Amino acid sequence: MLSTFILALPLTQAQATSTKSKIYTAKTQAKDAREKLDELSTKLELATEDYEEAEQAVKSTEADIFDINIKLKKAQQKLDNAQQQLNDRAASIYRQDSLSIVDVVLGADNFTDLVTRLDLMQRLSQQDNELLISVRSAKAEISAAKTDLEQKRLDQADAQKKFAQKKNEAESLYAEQAAYLQSLNSTIKKLIEQERKEIAEQQEREAKAAAAAASNSSSGGSGNVSGARDFDASALGGAHSEVVSIAMKFVGKTPYVWGGTSPSGFDCSGLTQYCYAKIGISIPRTSRSQYTIGAFIPANRTDLLQPGDLLFFGYGRSASRIHHVAIYAGGGKMIHAPQTGMKVSVTYLSGRSDYVGAVRP
Repeated sequence: MLSTFILALPLTQAQATSTKSKIYTAKTQAKDAREKLDELSTKLELATEDYEEAEQAVKSTEADIFDINIKLKKAQQKLDNAQQQLNDRAASIYRQDSLSIVDVVLGADNFTDLVTRLDLMQRLSQQDNELLISVRSAKAEISAAKTDLEQKRLDQADAQKKFAQKKNEAESLYAEQAAYLQSLNSTIKKLIEQERKEIAEQQEREAKAAAAAASNSSSGGSGNVSGARDFDASALGGAHSEVVSIAMKFVGKTPYVWGGTSPSGFDCSGLTQYCYAKIGISIPRTSRSQYTIGAFIPANRTDLLQPGDLLFFGYGRSASRIHHVAIYAGGGKMIHAPQTGMKVSVTYLSGRSDYVGAVRP
């Protein structure tokens, strides 16, 4: 539980505790809190992807039900018309003094005429019956299909509710952890004010360590990536660098909005889909679906990346658990819609440990 975390760092400690020790303690707590926040952010993205997929499934089924209703209405109209034809025929016979088999026999001029009249009556009756059977059968099949789709929609809606609950729970945990991290950051700022020199030295050491980690990350392989797609270098075509300039228009301006697909607000896959649509290329809605298109570039081949390529990130470095997508901007940088409370931004790919590969649409 998040409540087990220390929610505030005491600013007064024993005289023997140095400012350097205070800084170390606060930054250690902040580092742990930030890692926990990143983990919760990933889980939130996974929950969001699950919910969006369920939402798309419900919409698709509702569209199918709409089409079925139209077919069912047409079948009913056809059945009504056929029934009306029979009613009209019966009324016509009644108006002709109830034409009977006797009338047919007596009205025949000869034996051949009689056979012809009897055959015609039999054919008309058989055709009317076959028409009704055919229309009723079609209506029954359409009605059964509608019932199946309605049940499917109910099942999908139930799944959607469950995913929505998981998403809400993830959002709540994320907000709680973000507040905790904010409190730690406030404490750290106060400690920095106490000893600027020590903080400067500490930041320098951390910068060197981060640079070394980034260097190791950029030269590493993709051996830890599970479920990655097959790589075929010959399949790589030209990149679409023009999407970078489109995406850059939203940097620092457009907020992250869950499910957002327009300049008023984007989520990660909404941004990539919108930018590619602007150059006439249609790509799927979710990051998981976008990972399946185009030519694949493995995580250890960052040397092949070109501006406009789509970068994918998976929980536990698993390609089967994609939760985020970004646009490669060149120079090791990427453009993405990060998470709730942030705007479209530019950051370094080396800062992500969950990178699983890229796709060139």
